[in-house]
Amino acid sequence: MLALSLSSQSGKPEPLTPTNALLGAAMNTSALPTPTDSLKEQPSTREVNTRFGKVTVNKDRAVFFPKGFVGMPDKQYFCMVDFPLTKLPRFKLVQCMTDDDLAFMVLPVELTNEFIEKEDIIEACKTLDIAQADAAVVLVVTIHRRVNSVSLSVNTRAPIFIDTAKLTAAQYVLPNNIYEIRQMISSAGVMLEGTYDD
Repeated sequence: MLALSLSSQSGKPEPLTPTNALLGAAMNTSALPTPTDSLKEQPSTREVNTRFGKVTVNKDRAVFFPKGFVGMPDKQYFCMVDFPLTKLPRFKLVQCMTDDDLAFMVLPVELTNEFIEKEDIIEACKTLDIAQADAAVVLVVTIHRRVNSVSLSVNTRAPIFIDTAKLTAAQYVLPNNIYEIRQMISSAGVMLEGTYDD
């Protein structure tokens, strides 16, 4: 099990990274492929009541997955927002823009991180034709509930690679078989309220 600090450094602003750019600064929305009719009809911003809590999504920051998620090829437009539970500041939420019931808890990671070798991230960026400077990498989180505790795991075998310049993304299965679909991470003392699926 990997230990993970669940809070950011107190008093220090988060550095400007590709992941933070998706959440804040205005993006070049002209790079976004032609949206579906259901997305065109949406207001620029709207609130979504997710199973994790209420969030506000912005369709101008929607990211296009040409092949959809693994197993869900028809789900192609997602928006990444801050996770609604402030006790988990390192995590984000990836919300489907065309299906309000579909959202994923994710963990952004840097080029150098405790989960995936730097060389494997660089090679994946080359394969996906994403410039390293524009790449945001996030890991899909699974929540495991027990009677008196909650534990978390991350999918290190199939990270999500986001090209923040083109606003496109892909869930990419790494060829290196050392990675696990459910890599447990430490979450001692963290209690998540609400109903979640494994």
